[in-house]
Amino acid sequence: MNNKNIPVKILASVAAFPDNRFLQKDIALKLGYNDGLRRSFFESSGIKQRALFWPKNFNPRNESAPDAYRRGLKGLTALAERSAKAALKTTGLDARLIDFLATTTSTVSACPALDTALIGGLNLKTGVERLHISDIGSAAGVLAVKRAWDHLLAHPGGRALITASEICSACRVPGGNLSDAVGEALFADGAASVLISNHPKDSSKPGFEILKGFSLVAPQYGRFMRFDFTSNPRRFALSKEIRSLMGRLFQQFARRSIGPKIKSVKFWMIHPAGPKILDHIESLMDFHNTELRFTRDVFRHHGNLASATSLVVLKNVMESKEPKTGDLALLAAMGPGLGIEGLLLRWDQG
Repeated sequence: MNNKNIPVKILASVAAFPDNRFLQKDIALKLGYNDGLRRSFFESSGIKQRALFWPKNFNPRNESAPDAYRRGLKGLTALAERSAKAALKTTGLDARLIDFLATTTSTVSACPALDTALIGGLNLKTGVERLHISDIGSAAGVLAVKRAWDHLLAHPGGRALITASEICSACRVPGGNLSDAVGEALFADGAASVLISNHPKDSSKPGFEILKGFSLVAPQYGRFMRFDFTSNPRRFALSKEIRSLMGRLFQQFARRSIGPKIKSVKFWMIHPAGPKILDHIESLMDFHNTELRFTRDVFRHHGNLASATSLVVLKNVMESKEPKTGDLALLAAMGPGLGIEGLLLRWDQG
């Protein structure tokens, strides 16, 4: 088969988390939230526990902004490298065979960026093509997969590695407001790496073929979800209006992007922005109790991992062994902008 006729396929999605996990009630106590209102954000979140890049006896209230940044950068790089190495091991590929690298984070900025750290840490070839996406937010993981897909379509017969890594706990603003407390009740730390290919040697391997990519950007709503860089560290601002608004935008996105194929989509791998947003999506899309089960499961056990979250949902679906040849799936994530990025996928058993 000519390389140009080989579809780009997702071969693996692998996650990495900090070693220490914490119950919601314990996180609230460590953050010093003793009042009932703020504690209720944690207790009603629907999250059982989260992994945070905290030592066991760590007191976040004693951490300075520079120390938070250093901790964040260390965790960002370590988790990214761990997930990327695991993705390479899962697919049996040598790091020197990677032709394109895409990285993303919205929580810890650095120059040189995460892509440079991974090229060295993984021993990728020095001529690897690269792209680092920053400050897009939770939609960036899917966006990075889309840009890697674009590269392989333009350069058939290649392989691409995509890594999203986030240390949301490094963005804590001491003595924050109610919006800060909501974010601290939802966001967690973690990384995910995806390996895609249209190399002839990979065409017989099982995975999701990428069929189409979609975007929706509604800048008129940008103020409802954003980072405020005037504080140190950066502060995540979230409006309560986002709950219903994001649900309506997702419905619009799905109808415009997938159209009549909506009823044929078997796996909805959606970024779990929060329980209320998922409730609105289920209601507007006329879902039952099963469509978002993988999404809700990731949120329940890991929380919101920003750009890495949707890729963890993808990982769980692929590992479930449930997809059968021909099954359609939507991988989608929403974030600041407001923006939604998505990919229509089809399973091929190889």
